[in-house]
Amino acid sequence: MILQKREKIILWSCVVLIGIAMLYVFAVDQYFKCFQRIDTTLRSKQQLLRSSKGLLAQKESLDNDYSRLRKLLPAQGAIDEYASRFIIKIEKIARGTGIRKISSITPLPVKQAEGYQRLEAQINMEADISGLTRFLYELASGRNLLRIESLQVNNSMDNPDPLKIQVVASTMYIEK
Repeated sequence: MILQKREKIILWSCVVLIGIAMLYVFAVDQYFKCFQRIDTTLRSKQQLLRSSKGLLAQKESLDNDYSRLRKLLPAQGAIDEYASRFIIKIEKIARGTGIRKISSITPLPVKQAEGYQRLEAQINMEADISGLTRFLYELASGRNLLRIESLQVNNSMDNPDPLKIQVVASTMYIEK
């Protein structure tokens, strides 16, 4: 089969177009994708560098905050002693704020965080609304660095008073 000049031009044009398409798909496109990956990596590293520089600029104020927190929360003794003092402190706050009945105070497992440990206790109690309000206020605003993690109030429509309350409170333990 002999091809005419016009058919040869069409055949070679198709071969060249297919070759250019394959060259683009397997070489040029991969080359650009590689540069896009490098660019994305570079941008993320630049963002990390900017945030690290920001933290470095704040280092002095962060150190001051950390030392202030350490003064507020002296970690003396072992973590078990500190946990028992934490539970006693919660009980004193509850008794001083008019909580009617404390059913239980249960220590929860210690949670590890970056640079400190978080102690939590679950308190089951009965109180009226004013006692609960005073108790939550004392927990949240005292010098004890206590935090209210969760609050659950259960009461029935038949007997709304006293409220049955479950509070999970936490504090930080920093080893010296």
